[in-house]
Amino acid sequence: MSEWTSIALEDLADDITVGFVGSMTQEYVESGIPFLRSKNVEPYRINLDDLCYVSSEFHQKIKKSALSPGDVVIVRTGKPGAAAIIPESFPVANCSDLVIVRPSPKLDRNFLIYYLNSIAVRHINSRLVGAVQQHFNIGAARELKIHCPPIEEQQEIASVLTSLDRKIENLRKQNETLEAIAQTLFKHWFVDFEFPNEDCKPYKSSGGEMVRSESGEIPAGWRVGKFRDITAVINGRAYKQTEFRKEGTPIIRIQNLTGKGQTVYSDLKLDKNKYISKGDLIYAWSATFDPYIWRGAKSIYHYHIWKLNCFNPALKYYLYIHLKKVSDRVQGQGTGSIFTHITKELMETQELFIPDDKLMERWHDVAKSIFDKIMLNHEQIETLTKTRDVLLPKMMSGKLRITTS
Repeated sequence: MSEWTSIALEDLADDITVGFVGSMTQEYVESGIPFLRSKNVEPYRINLDDLCYVSSEFHQKIKKSALSPGDVVIVRTGKPGAAAIIPESFPVANCSDLVIVRPSPKLDRNFLIYYLNSIAVRHINSRLVGAVQQHFNIGAARELKIHCPPIEEQQEIASVLTSLDRKIENLRKQNETLEAIAQTLFKHWFVDFEFPNEDCKPYKSSGGEMVRSESGEIPAGWRVGKFRDITAVINGRAYKQTEFRKEGTPIIRIQNLTGKGQTVYSDLKLDKNKYISKGDLIYAWSATFDPYIWRGAKSIYHYHIWKLNCFNPALKYYLYIHLKKVSDRVQGQGTGSIFTHITKELMETQELFIPDDKLMERWHDVAKSIFDKIMLNHEQIETLTKTRDVLLPKMMSGKLRITTS
């Protein structure tokens, strides 16, 4: 069986360079050449949120930092060491504040990003420089030791791990599609009023009766109400840091909902309304201003989150998608000089259309089948992620070997 050796990254790469360094304030344009920054690079993936663009002229001016599909990019500041591969969907791009690595034929690029995002983290953190904002510089990147087997075994290892990640990504995309379907159906039923009538024909365009309301015409049998008419808005608990524990019941904070925070725990025994369970509807009333269907284990929720207990369970998915559509409006009514937030009173008095119970039961049956599939996919994602996270350090350190033919 072949042996692993430690080799400096500069000896395994055709080129190592760095993204553009300098002021970008006047260079961004509305459309043009994609320009990646540290916030766009996460472990194993390129995040397109808040993607910036530069002109073709500026791109040509800073060709040294131009990116091509297959390049490996490593974050220098923010979360130093996070690495991803530039995908084929970026045939032309540029960047700042990233280390750019172009692997030689001796180094598999997928093996490299798994190594960087797992085994190399400690090494990178030990070589950060800067008194205020620490960063991973190009010199440290060149000297970074990669403990690796021959290229054939690198490819086998990367194949196993990328297969798991591909399945995870496919399930995530499937969930995005399912939620988009649910939102499209919601609009068709409750915005366009084209829900199926008793003859399974679109209600409004088939001559369904419409009546006047203070908020415009609505189908007969519907009414205009407030959130407090259909749901209880229940406050979470305000915690002190001194109450956080390393084990116990998870405390869900907004940073946990967005996937960017470390979970803390509590050993306190609380009233049952201070807990959330799988399938509960919750709402973050600062920062994200978004509803969530909770998918995790029984947890305590922080006071920046409300639990919404619908009086009629058939209204849960209706309220969830309604909140998705109006969250920007609700946020716009918030207050706060530093962090915008909304009050419980403001949430409880928000107006909405309330369809008749019979239609809500029909909607719930349709929506539940969609969201049950989303929940099942989420559970598979968790299982696959745990499997990958167990295999990853063992395979990348050589403790778990793959025999190549």
